[in-house]
Amino acid sequence: MPSPLKYTTTSDGYSIAYLVRGTGTPLIEMPCILQGDIAKTHELPANRSLYDPLAARFELVLYDAFGTGNSTRGIGPDHSMLDTQIDLEAVAGAADAASFVLYTHNFSCYTAMRFAGMYPERLKALIMVNPSPLRGDVLMPSWRDFYLNAWPTFIEAFVSTGTPGGDQMRDVLSSSVTQADFIAIANGGVGHAIEDVISAVTVPTLVLASRNYLNPLYMPAAAEVASGVRNGRLLYFDGTKNADFMMTTDGTVPIGVQAILDFLEELGVGEPAVTNGASLNSSGLSQREVEILKLIAAGKRNREIAQDLVISDSTVAKHVSSILSKTDSSNRAEATTFAHTHRLV
Repeated sequence: MPSPLKYTTTSDGYSIAYLVRGTGTPLIEMPCILQGDIAKTHELPANRSLYDPLAARFELVLYDAFGTGNSTRGIGPDHSMLDTQIDLEAVAGAADAASFVLYTHNFSCYTAMRFAGMYPERLKALIMVNPSPLRGDVLMPSWRDFYLNAWPTFIEAFVSTGTPGGDQMRDVLSSSVTQADFIAIANGGVGHAIEDVISAVTVPTLVLASRNYLNPLYMPAAAEVASGVRNGRLLYFDGTKNADFMMTTDGTVPIGVQAILDFLEELGVGEPAVTNGASLNSSGLSQREVEILKLIAAGKRNREIAQDLVISDSTVAKHVSSILSKTDSSNRAEATTFAHTHRLV
């Protein structure tokens, strides 16, 4: 059943549409330019390959930025990228997300880093995909002639080089933002550069980037961001666009999404404590640790567990070490005894 749209109002009086999927630690996606009507796009098969695994582990919050989708339309000529931070603050407040994971991509990475630098206590982690090499110019300068003078051609080109979805995505994007609002959003990049905000970011940060992005400036920008923040990690993937590693069409978890889940799991983010039973709860085992403990009790080794759960060997090893410590076990046999004693198997 589709998630119902909700609405909140920004501090400057605009209506922002958002929806919530899943439960647990909030993970908010800050939308990028031309992301579309989230009520429709989050149900497209390719987008579900991105969102479903996240919603299975987190309270996933998606929203339409000001000027797009079901949010207030009609952006004024004085629009700035800084205004997009107001949208984020309104949605986080409406979703009661005092502390959350922030996920974003491309042009919105500038505002996400600015927010992270200003409010580090509010972010558990920052995830960025192909951060834009914003240098104080309009957004998408190489596409400017298209979106100014050939709007239908621009939409067609954007679909063909961006998100899978064909006719469905084309229809959604065509109705999700007007040419005038898009131009105002693009002009909002003037005066803002990524080097102005990178060094202030101190929260754990994961940067995912394409090795062969359509714009050759993106790859060095990703390296600049990952090395410039205090706790950054950079992962490169084959492909020319976000969708090559963040979406699939065969029902499998995209490799980029799995990297995000592994990163957050290593941080201990998104794993609510087990509450079924006082004795077990007092051990402090997370849901994932209970899952791994059951597999240990079934006689599986770390490599087999990693394959079953589609996580890295190193992540399994960290969980096993934590399980042994929390259950006061010296080895896997004692941990197995704990599992049987507490009726986990």
